[in-house]
Amino acid sequence: KKVYRVNPVAIGYDLHPNYLSTKWALAQQSELNTNSPLSFYGIQHHYAHIASVMAEKGIKRKVIGVAFDGTGYGTDGNLWGSEFLIADTDGFKRAGHFKYIPLPGGETAIREPWRVSVSYIRYITGDEVMDYLESIGFIEKYGSDRINAILGIIDNRDFSPLSSSAGRLFDAVSAILGICDTNTFEGEAAMALESYTIDGIDEDYPADIGLKDRIEIDFCLTLFRLIQDVTKGIGKDIIATKFHNTIVTIIAGVVQRLGMVHKLHDVVLSGGVFQNMYLLKNTIDRLKSIGMNVYTNEKVPANDAGISLGQAYIVRERMKKSSRTKGVIIELGS
Repeated sequence: KKVYRVNPVAIGYDLHPNYLSTKWALAQQSELNTNSPLSFYGIQHHYAHIASVMAEKGIKRKVIGVAFDGTGYGTDGNLWGSEFLIADTDGFKRAGHFKYIPLPGGETAIREPWRVSVSYIRYITGDEVMDYLESIGFIEKYGSDRINAILGIIDNRDFSPLSSSAGRLFDAVSAILGICDTNTFEGEAAMALESYTIDGIDEDYPADIGLKDRIEIDFCLTLFRLIQDVTKGIGKDIIATKFHNTIVTIIAGVVQRLGMVHKLHDVVLSGGVFQNMYLLKNTIDRLKSIGMNVYTNEKVPANDAGISLGQAYIVRERMKKSSRTKGVIIELGS
């Protein structure tokens, strides 16, 4: 108030309970009496990503939102990050996502992506996990003791929260390929993986996008084939490109299915993963080829720097409809 000389009529905040801004907003809310004119709106992270593009373009109607990033607190208490949403300024419905995978050590797994690789490989190989880890050099590099310690906490939700993050998948693949296994800054492993992509390769890996009424993308076969390529000595550039192409194919397939079901042709792409230029360009081209109108961030970044714009846009549009609506904006429907 003192710096910007504003008197807010509403406060929008992320749903993550540990964010400083969220703690501050909730503290303000608890201190106010019921007659206060100030309204509070909790905005889900990935919904805000999609809304940041909607704000730029002045879109209020329903769109198919594809929000891919590293981490965002979900309405189910898990860590989201690969979200297919049906959204407008009134709210959103989660229509699809990547299959949840444990993050061994939580925040530590974000700093050390090879831990996420171990989690994925354990999921796809089960009891044969150590054999597969040995085949890609993980046992020699990290030691069986460290790996066994990670395997020992994977099923403990206190130490290994569930995540559907696209960013973590890119990290895991980067580590599997031996490109980058430690993030010294945000997005390092994924950026390093992108740097290996090359033009002229149309191949991709198979993936399962789930049932018609429940889209949950499973990368079991994707990673199995990818690891086979690693053990065959296929070039990192070829594998990295095929992996990126796989994500493009998945996005197009899910969007096409949702477009048919919901009679929608407008697609919004946002989230830090879409700062990957190979992914962004090829996704846009593929979506346009199937008749979709594609919208992306142009005035604010696709990463979390654009979140506040999305929050503000949702709050403004909601307040236009109700001058006294309070509460958390969550999913519409089940």
